[in-house]
Amino acid sequence: MLPAATFYRAAQTVNTPLTPNCNALTNATFDLNDSTWVTFYYQGTTPLWLALLSVASQQVTLIQTITALGITLCEGLQVTLNPMGSIYTVLLNGVIIDSSTTYKFQGLLLGSFSRSDEMKRAVQRIQSGIIAASHKAVAATIA
Repeated sequence: MLPAATFYRAAQTVNTPLTPNCNALTNATFDLNDSTWVTFYYQGTTPLWLALLSVASQQVTLIQTITALGITLCEGLQVTLNPMGSIYTVLLNGVIIDSSTTYKFQGLLLGSFSRSDEMKRAVQRIQSGIIAASHKAVAATIA
């Protein structure tokens, strides 16, 4: 069993070995949208697939199988951004074939990141009802 990524703060890159010849680099950008790039590499040097996650696009699914250099990223491979209050995680689901050996992933942690300060404040406002109350006030003003 290969090790899973551990907790890191935003604006950092987590390198997660997936198979003997394939790894994923997960890079949190620490912006308002929690934009996070996940790049799958052959031996850490040749990019195979790049996915961009954010609060607007929390799940990205590979729509067509990619085969290169003895690595097959199978159709349906999926990365997911999972927001959880002041942090978010990036998870991997799907199948990668490396040198004829099949590796199945279900909820593999690719990284855990602190959310941007702006997102933390937005989540706090939503949870405390401030945003809902301000929207009601605007609607009442318009009416």
